[in-house]
Amino acid sequence: MTVDTAGLSAPLGRPATIIAHVSCEVQLADLAIPGIPGTKTITSSFTSPIDPYRARGDQP
Repeated sequence: MTVDTAGLSAPLGRPATIIAHVSCEVQLADLAIPGIPGTKTITSSFTSPIDPYRARGDQP
């Protein structure tokens, strides 16, 4: 998992976001018939807005 927090450095009053990226490798044998070889990588991301008027980082 990685989290992009670059939005926290945006000046107050400017809209910004935080983005989380998640990746997971799933064994196919765990999902269906035992003995099926291989894996599948599943990825997703989520973006959350930051309140433009809430203090960020070092800002008072």
